[in-house]
Amino acid sequence: MLLKIICLLVWCCCCVWAHRPNTFYFTQISSAVNKSVDVIEGVAKTDAAWTARGYFDNKINRTGFGYLEIETNIKFDSQSQAYHAGYLEGFLTADLIYSRWHNTVRDWCKDDRENCEKIDAFIDKNSKWIREKLKENGNDPYWYQLELFYAQMSGMLEGYNINTKHEKLGASDILWLNLMTEVGEIQLINNQSSTPKRDTDHCSALVKIMPNNSDIYFGHVTWGEYAEMLRILKKYVFHYRRSPQDPTLIAGFEMSMSSYPGTIVSVDDFYLISSGLAVMETTNAVFNRSLYAGIKPEGIVWEEFRSMVSNRLAVDGKAWHEMFGKYNSGTYNNQWMVFDYNKFKKGKNLESGALWVGEQLPHYFTHKDLTNVLVEKGYWSSFNIPYFKDVYRMSGYEQKSNADGTWYSYTEAPRPKIFARDQGKVHDMDSFMSLMRSNDFSKDPFAACNCTPPYSAAGAIASRKDLNPAEGKGVQERKCAGATDAKLTNSELFKDLKFVAISGPTTGTDAMLPVFKWSESPFQNRSHMSLPDEFNFHPVTYQWRYQQEIVFQ
Repeated sequence: MLLKIICLLVWCCCCVWAHRPNTFYFTQISSAVNKSVDVIEGVAKTDAAWTARGYFDNKINRTGFGYLEIETNIKFDSQSQAYHAGYLEGFLTADLIYSRWHNTVRDWCKDDRENCEKIDAFIDKNSKWIREKLKENGNDPYWYQLELFYAQMSGMLEGYNINTKHEKLGASDILWLNLMTEVGEIQLINNQSSTPKRDTDHCSALVKIMPNNSDIYFGHVTWGEYAEMLRILKKYVFHYRRSPQDPTLIAGFEMSMSSYPGTIVSVDDFYLISSGLAVMETTNAVFNRSLYAGIKPEGIVWEEFRSMVSNRLAVDGKAWHEMFGKYNSGTYNNQWMVFDYNKFKKGKNLESGALWVGEQLPHYFTHKDLTNVLVEKGYWSSFNIPYFKDVYRMSGYEQKSNADGTWYSYTEAPRPKIFARDQGKVHDMDSFMSLMRSNDFSKDPFAACNCTPPYSAAGAIASRKDLNPAEGKGVQERKCAGATDAKLTNSELFKDLKFVAISGPTTGTDAMLPVFKWSESPFQNRSHMSLPDEFNFHPVTYQWRYQQEIVFQ
């Protein structure tokens, strides 16, 4: 009996340790001379003792996600806040940063050093131009926020290198991790006839007005490579000033997002922001590669960086798009949707300006208030095909549709038809999740293609390209890629910048599709360091620890 009691106590202690509360950390300057930083476990005794604080809760093997929160101290200048925020994140997530670098950047370049060196040279020239602009425009809010962005990346690199058990990385590695959605198009700028590795169809999205204007649902599904499923849900609370000459707190000082190790952007581009803005995008292909001609490394700001500057400074959807359109890089060309929850009042008609939509091409950007379209249809869906007719024509979709069929048509492709058919079935968050994870490609007539067999696993809101035939081509090509998540919010969740999220490839409508498992996959030799073997997770809604009160305007 005594032995059983001892064993039970040991077992209980192990359980308590395995599920102990998050360990909090903070940073403080240990030497002002060489700007060295200490990361200390625990809680700072006074506000003056910390510059950034936060925690990393790694539940990737239990829920498919890690959870990271970083808050900076308003008593310090913005540049110190940014550097320390990056340092703490790099320190806490060092192991996963290396794993993501190994799975993505290293894998991209291991067999193609020539293209990578050209991409590196282009990025390096751009970085030099950016540094010059920062010196010239240090008091301008746009450039100041960009400077803070680079300071955060610099801190992340230092924090990673001080705490890694693996090889150290350089500044270009951190840039690559933040630009993985853009390097393929940098490659096309260098050589229009080359073939980038990354898919161009990237994400499904839906904004839906619920009956009687009772709520607004806002949801996003990432489509990507399965090797990129190393995920962290993040919340940043950064008390930045607008500029050195303007001490006003930025509108987007608090932000939650789905993200990845080593990035200070979402990459998915799913953001919930203290300004009241919810931001997301889906990617549009550029079939007309001649549009890339003339793009130089000087004069552009990377797409991911422009979106984050807009997130920080914009107070409404129009201002967001006007800011984002500056210094267009022509890389990662997306349809952006910005919904302003300030414009939503329960039971009342949406105010104009609630939904702004913009689309980017190389050398071109257009945006418009499309609240009227949202109200008229009751929903807005997005599915990797341009809405604006000039973008549709200029990017080559019109020609592609005429040559290759309806899969490239704005109205006749699978996803717009599926959204139109099924969005009316959404009556709560569970049914919303069901729609955004839906895939019934072998039975759904909208997934039909001129193929053998006559359907594609990409013909769904949540694709499973790994289930296409081994010999499939075109829309039926088999790839180690598909829908890798879903993130959903509504007006109540948004008040706390919370969202429901699920990680991993979908099991489809009514769970009819097989669970993705690396060890049983034809892609098991693809690098997937630190990823779970099996992706069979359930939706989660994470409770953030650092919670500010958000008051809609």
